Amino acid sequence: MHTPLRPSGNNVLDLRPTTLKLSSLKSTSLTSIHDLQRHFTPFGQIQSLIIIENGESALIKYQKHGDALKAFE
Repeated sequence: MHTPLRPSGNNVLDLRPTTLKLSSLKSTSLTSIHDLQRHFTPFGQIQSLIIIENGESALIKYQKHGDALKAFE
């Protein structure tokens, strides 16, 4: 289990320095891979994007730690 560096609501940037985990997706307009890519690509190059937990959460992995930090803020 990863220890969060700092929480922001239900979202956390974990110790894998390029991965952002988003929670509660169903309460947002970001409900598909395409929606998430369009929203998060401006922060940097996405290495992988996975929707998990029956569409409730997503993992977004950036190539660079700084890009993940920009998306997190």
